[in-house]
Amino acid sequence: EGRVKSGDEIIFAGTDSTDVNNVDVREGNEFTDYNKDKFSTIPLARYMNGPRAALMSLLDGGNSANGRFSGEVAKEGDAVDLTSFTKAGHSFDYAAQFFKYHAPVLKDWEDRFGRDDASWKGEAAEVFRSLIKKIRENYDAYVETFNETAGSGDATGTGSTVYSRALSLGRSHLEQAARDLLGYWLAWAQSDYYDPHRVLRYVLDDLAQWVDRENVAKTDITSTTTRYGSTVRHSPQAGFSQVHPDYGDLTDIANWAKVGDKAVDIWSRAVDDMLVK
Repeated sequence: EGRVKSGDEIIFAGTDSTDVNNVDVREGNEFTDYNKDKFSTIPLARYMNGPRAALMSLLDGGNSANGRFSGEVAKEGDAVDLTSFTKAGHSFDYAAQFFKYHAPVLKDWEDRFGRDDASWKGEAAEVFRSLIKKIRENYDAYVETFNETAGSGDATGTGSTVYSRALSLGRSHLEQAARDLLGYWLAWAQSDYYDPHRVLRYVLDDLAQWVDRENVAKTDITSTTTRYGSTVRHSPQAGFSQVHPDYGDLTDIANWAKVGDKAVDIWSRAVDDMLVK
């Protein structure tokens, strides 16, 4: 049923590795149960381990789209490319360089048209000079804005402008967030709640203890032997119960779906506690 076995021993998924890059994970498989119904654990394995592959690819190669797992990769529109931070930062640096280098040229033109010996005088010349002055002032303001500090404390980023430095910081923060997420994933993989089959085993163990306490232990078993053979009789005693407080009447096969629902709920809450919150 999607599990790995060695003889009679069930080997649940998980790891004791302390290096997230060296964890062997399962890609899932397809199988047929005793009722000939077909099942697949591949989507579950992708859900459990696909994000790890994407995060590792993001940190190793700068692009989460290269994180292939179980035959699937991130869609282009969903991928994160760290080089986009650098490219966008360079664009701002180039723009700032343009404003910085051309502002003195505009200032020179402005001064030339304002001199007494200017070759062009009059109202039209003054309008043109005012236009140049306004553009030059805008360029100066752009340069001043671009030179502001990004971040706080020692975390100022790299680049020639506030925007490129902010993008540099953004990339660093994103990389750190990816490392943090991988750390949380590793802690989850090391826990007892990583493999949903193991969680189901916990639920079944609890149910078995209840059945043993409320059902088996309160059953009188007698055996009669004749020359024709042996007959075993089971007689319920006081306090005997086959109605579980959570799952209902265990003789109704439909109620056993509630056992699986309980395991899913426990596993999902562990995902929320260890990966989401």
